Amino acid sequence: MNKMLKVLVVCTLCATALVGCKKEASAKFAKAGLGVVSNWSAEKGQVNTTFVALGLDADGKIQYIDLDVAQSSPVDGALDKTKEERGADYGMAGASGIKKEWDAQAVAFEEWCIGKTPAEVAAVETMDY
Repeated sequence: MNKMLKVLVVCTLCATALVGCKKEASAKFAKAGLGVVSNWSAEKGQVNTTFVALGLDADGKIQYIDLDVAQSSPVDGALDKTKEERGADYGMAGASGIKKEWDAQAVAFEEWCIGKTPAEVAAVETMDY
């Protein structure tokens, strides 16, 4: 989860920096953005694409966040669902220190982000294992 968290922080910062919309009275968010980062895992033979969508209020605080990871394998092509779509079938709970699946951990992280600025999210302490 810590590597994912680092990627998500980068995505969050990218989303805030790259895409913004003009503030209008009827706009739901002052800024909205989408960050996407892909990497190749040679040991697993798969491409991981992490993406996050953000909606920020006029004060720059996160009001909406949705994150997920799409995994695909050019080797066997068997991976056709995102981690969120796999839910309990992803199989992370057994390896997790808190015994939670990826989708449950992602929802908890999204909830934690609401009301914080991207800088506050980026400042969260992480650990490498």
